[in-house]
Amino acid sequence: MLINRVIHYKKIVTSIEKVTGLIIEVASDSQGQLNSITQVNSAVKHMDHNTQKNSELVEQVETSSRDMSEQAQQVTEALSFFKTN
Repeated sequence: MLINRVIHYKKIVTSIEKVTGLIIEVASDSQGQLNSITQVNSAVKHMDHNTQKNSELVEQVETSSRDMSEQAQQVTEALSFFKTN
């Protein structure tokens, strides 16, 4: 009877050791996932920053284009004084 209990307890200890090992593995994998998520988050923030910069540049180009178009119109009007054949 005592031998059966010892064998049973050894099986329990072995099972606990296996579960402990699995918990350690899950914790390690979770840390790896956290690191990956942190890297992805950083990349997304960088992309967002670049997208905002690009948007600002597009607005500046649009303004410059509009200004140049107005200046070209003014030059065209000023040159219309001269007649060409």
